[in-house]
Amino acid sequence: MDKYYKQLALNKFQYYPENKKYYSVADGKPKTNSGKVECNLASLAKKGIDPMPVWKDSYKFEVPEGKFRLLTGRHAQFTQSGTGNNMALRDLMPENYIWINRRVAKDMGIAFGDVVEVSSSIGKVQIKAYPTEKIAPNQTFFIHGFGQESEALTWAYKNGADDNTIIEDITEPVYGAAAMHETNVEIRKV
Repeated sequence: MDKYYKQLALNKFQYYPENKKYYSVADGKPKTNSGKVECNLASLAKKGIDPMPVWKDSYKFEVPEGKFRLLTGRHAQFTQSGTGNNMALRDLMPENYIWINRRVAKDMGIAFGDVVEVSSSIGKVQIKAYPTEKIAPNQTFFIHGFGQESEALTWAYKNGADDNTIIEDITEPVYGAAAMHETNVEIRKV
């Protein structure tokens, strides 16, 4: 990069000239009939699946009154159980909190740092609350990679809450991946 990097204009940079770029798969050309990236996949149509992503009303979710749709995600430093057991990383984020819409939390009598119980049809966890406007009133969120159940993970063991304890096992029907944002939960102050 040091050899080819240069500024071409005020906000335009060249990292590698086009003739110096290396593509490791099919010389950088897609293996499709058109020779281009294709989003309309005839192979899916043959299997009875929409060949091009289309919106369906069945994708719209409804959250029952008194429940929340659980969203989960990653923090830049935390990925799996091993990173939750790293003391240097824990210094950056000691434990995970559950995000609850600030107005909803106020109505429920929940303040920052209060311990709440989050329960689904398969389990329950306890976690500290983080009331915020960063989440919709019918949704809730917390970071993955905390609340480990293995005592061998001495720093991560029972530190925060484990989202896997309450996420229902739902499989996406087309490509078979875990559908991790399909669980509705209840929250109550402990």
